[in-house]
Amino acid sequence: MSLLLDWIEAPSEDVGVHFLDDSGEWPYVPYSGMARRTREIAAAIAAQGLAPGGRLALLLPNGPEFLCAFHGALLAGLTPCPLATPSFLVDPESYRAHVAGILRIAQPVGMIVDVSTEDLARQGAADAGLADMPILTDLDGDAAQAPRSQPAELALMQFTSGSSGRPRGARVRWENLEANMGMIANFIGFQPGDAGVSWLPLFHDMGLIGALTLMAHQIDGWVMRPEQFVLWPGRWLERFGSHGASIAVAPSFSFGYAAKRIKAQDVPQDSDFSTWRVAITGADRVNPRALSRFAELLAPYGFQSKTFAPAYGLAEATLVASISEREETPHAVRMNWGQLRHGEPVEILDRQPIGAANEFEDTAEWLVGCGEPPSGVTVQILGEDGEPLPTGWLGEIAVGGVSVVDGYEGGDAGGPSSFLSDGTIRTGDAGFVSSGELYVIGRLGDAIKVRGRSIFAEDLEARLTEGVDEIRPGRGVVLTGMTAAGPSIVGIAEVDPGPWMEQAEQQLGRGLGGDVAVFVLSVPASTIERTSSGKPRRRVMWKRFLEGGLSEVLLATSAPLPEGVPVPDEALAR
Repeated sequence: MSLLLDWIEAPSEDVGVHFLDDSGEWPYVPYSGMARRTREIAAAIAAQGLAPGGRLALLLPNGPEFLCAFHGALLAGLTPCPLATPSFLVDPESYRAHVAGILRIAQPVGMIVDVSTEDLARQGAADAGLADMPILTDLDGDAAQAPRSQPAELALMQFTSGSSGRPRGARVRWENLEANMGMIANFIGFQPGDAGVSWLPLFHDMGLIGALTLMAHQIDGWVMRPEQFVLWPGRWLERFGSHGASIAVAPSFSFGYAAKRIKAQDVPQDSDFSTWRVAITGADRVNPRALSRFAELLAPYGFQSKTFAPAYGLAEATLVASISEREETPHAVRMNWGQLRHGEPVEILDRQPIGAANEFEDTAEWLVGCGEPPSGVTVQILGEDGEPLPTGWLGEIAVGGVSVVDGYEGGDAGGPSSFLSDGTIRTGDAGFVSSGELYVIGRLGDAIKVRGRSIFAEDLEARLTEGVDEIRPGRGVVLTGMTAAGPSIVGIAEVDPGPWMEQAEQQLGRGLGGDVAVFVLSVPASTIERTSSGKPRRRVMWKRFLEGGLSEVLLATSAPLPEGVPVPDEALAR
């Protein structure tokens, strides 16, 4: 057996996992029940004649069936391949194309689906040329007949988010996954009585590997679906304040969202957040203001800022590549952004701790550190020639070590990330190291150069969503690139036209001295394309912008668009 599967041999009756249902209740399944269901699914997979060694696609919502199906596939000797659920890609045609694209790469021998997704799954399979592939909805096998198959070559086929193009299948070997799970467990340092809470999608690396780590160590868990968190952030928070949960993993926007939705008067006076030991935050660029506002909301009830643990990770490194020190309050730095240039030193102007006393009013000026690589992982900063740069210089982040995966399925398949001959991954992310800590700025492909200075879309996006009240997080995106007008910035917001457009234009052009053309677009809701993990697909949208693909939905533009970019008559310039 292994770290992934040992728990099935001696499952606990006393601890388990709670799953939030739509009535607001938390049905509980002990690990003994999870193990029994896992064996039933493994037996059903074997009875279907699915040959060990192949891939098994999983299209299931957050819940016990997903987790048991994942482990059941491993028991049966197959490689699980999780797919995003439809709620993350609302348009049925886009979702069908997404499923078909992943199935073409993975080439699974079968697929486990929920009854609500069966039709879309069958359509996607047919589009991928896999119409005859078994699609399973009823997995009632005999637990006593569960197979003890030889493990497949891969423990997981994990698809990247696809922020710069189509998703790619990262080949996660057993040693990669178990090493990264071990790093997470060592960092957390599980204690008796620990309980973890997550609303993250289980098909995505951050939610999945966190859940697998808790299960491997038989830690009590509370699992929500992402849409449940959006509707009921208080249900997430009360697991900590009223039920003593101690571990969370979530993007930083969720802390800001909770602090905005939950007012001080809504927090029960008998809440106790002093047992909350770890809040790992990553996936998106960490927002210091979001963390500080969350800390301010809960500080009267025992929450401490040192609970936050900013981290950096990617599917190609299985998950975690760097993480902040435990029991230390994380910090943010303010840099000389006007002198930020690739391959040159970064000037640090100020350094402040995350906490209730620091509001970080101009969030776009601050960058939160993401800690150091855990033992077994290496992080380097490379110049454009691929050679390592000195500490404190801006370059491309490269990650190596035991948890870096075995490449992509079918080769690199395009995209900004690439594997080197020594197994190191050039991530396509820009960053630097200061005082031993990694700082991540943004995607190199989403940056433009102005007088040698590097301008990153993530920085501009922070200006847009933090500086314009009308643009809520998740409703705005910034694109950068070259147009007939020269270096150009395009801010897109899912907001009706109004005076905010001029304010947005000023925010995006601030400090650039007129050397960059700035355009602000008002578009309807659901126009911004996002990956299955919620990241904006900036490169895809930039191409759509240049080709006039936004013409049919434009409501207004702040200025006439560059020559060659189609715009309809009804999108009147201000």
